[in-house]
Amino acid sequence: MSLTSVLKGVNILLVLILIVGVVIGVYKFTRSSFFNVQKIEVVGSINSNKENVKKELMRLLGKNIFDVENIQIVKSDPWVSKCLVVKRYPSTLEVKIYEKKSLFKYSYQGKCFYYLSDFTKIKDDCKDVKVFIKSNIEKIDLQEFSKIYESIDKNYIYKLYPSYFEVMIKDKPVKGYYKKESFVKNFNYLINILDKFYKDFDYADIRLKNKIYISGVRSES
Repeated sequence: MSLTSVLKGVNILLVLILIVGVVIGVYKFTRSSFFNVQKIEVVGSINSNKENVKKELMRLLGKNIFDVENIQIVKSDPWVSKCLVVKRYPSTLEVKIYEKKSLFKYSYQGKCFYYLSDFTKIKDDCKDVKVFIKSNIEKIDLQEFSKIYESIDKNYIYKLYPSYFEVMIKDKPVKGYYKKESFVKNFNYLINILDKFYKDFDYADIRLKNKIYISGVRSES
């Protein structure tokens, strides 16, 4: 074996030792207390309780920042969908709260709730309630109603029954089924008819197939 080959082998060995040394050094540095979480900042709270969320996330204090997962689940506040963690090295976490969306507030048996985007509910006061559930309703109908509610004027009063619901227009009921596509189409058509051809009406029913029933007083032509 030539001297050149020996020197080449020695150089390769030295490079490998250097690389291993650097890797070990970096690993030990990143695992040091310098990178332990010392501060947590919580942002993005609207309906959720920021302090309760922060209190639950205190479990991350002292943990190595590289071990902290980017998404944290919080169970202490029902408004919180998830928390996204932004790491500010060496030791700070900025936690952004992502909240569930409130679809509407409703009253049922004297109590009021927010109906949320994950189809759960949160109890609240009864201020500014527009939706009144008169009796027990199937979950699928409530989910379909949430789509209807999002598509039409939210200033109406709504009364929900097991197989149908009513939209109150100037205290006059418009009855419809829990079918978003057909209801929204027929409801918009009804509003147009009432504006153009009716002085007043007692009630309307758009549950009938290919037909809208209106009991009211037509405008003079």
